[in-house]
Amino acid sequence: MSIFRAYIINADTGKEVTDHPANGKTWVGTSGNLYRDGAFVQGTASTVTVADFANLYAIKGERKLTAADFDFPVVVKVWGPTHQDWRYLLRDDHNLSDLDRRRAARCVERST
Repeated sequence: MSIFRAYIINADTGKEVTDHPANGKTWVGTSGNLYRDGAFVQGTASTVTVADFANLYAIKGERKLTAADFDFPVVVKVWGPTHQDWRYLLRDDHNLSDLDRRRAARCVERST
């Protein structure tokens, strides 16, 4: 079983969205950073994949999360015993605002 978990955070309030069915699920993968103006925007992602169960032999209940799945801006924290990766979830075609760039930069600061 994977020891990495994905937690959903409301980017407006900074609070964990504990009632979302994907919150706390096993982390399977994260898309790469968004590419804008000739550079990758660190701290961003367009998808995060979670599952009910995952190991080297099987993945059960896989679900891909995108920004369109939420009515509010979302940061996903992937937690592991020695590492945390924070990603601001955005659509691939999203035009980044200054606020978006600040949130992405904050994700980079929080990642260990």
